[in-house]
Amino acid sequence: SKALMGKLGLSVPLEAERGYHIVYREPSQRPNNPMMLAAGKFVATAMDQGLRCAGIVEFGGLSETRSKAPLALLRKKVKEFFPALTATGEEEWLGFRPAPTDSLPLIGELGQSGVFAAFGHHHIGLTGGPKTGRLVADMITGQHSNHDMRPFQPKRFAKG
Repeated sequence: SKALMGKLGLSVPLEAERGYHIVYREPSQRPNNPMMLAAGKFVATAMDQGLRCAGIVEFGGLSETRSKAPLALLRKKVKEFFPALTATGEEEWLGFRPAPTDSLPLIGELGQSGVFAAFGHHHIGLTGGPKTGRLVADMITGQHSNHDMRPFQPKRFAKG
């Protein structure tokens, strides 16, 4: 997102939020519903692939190299909440989320270009994405929104 915006003349102070999860294959325990384990700062979700435990993030740039500490912390927290959990294997995952330094997504047209920004939701993109899509669709079609979109305008990062 940062590189693309740069090509369009907008310098966005963006950091890469790196999110981690571990899928435990053929787990001995599976919750019936997703569980938000707030004290452990992760979510456990039963999936076809196994038990996915996710929620640990760091600011660490765009390196593909996984940090050991977040994964170790996640394993420790999973063990605390599921002490009897066994699995036939594990799959680690690392994904990147664009995180503007002011913590607000960029939503809106870049000037009068016909190009719309709709990114920067940190690790809640799947949660905010549908609403953002609706807002952008309304902007394109000229529908009025009850939301004050000024705080999210991409031009907030424009010089001068």
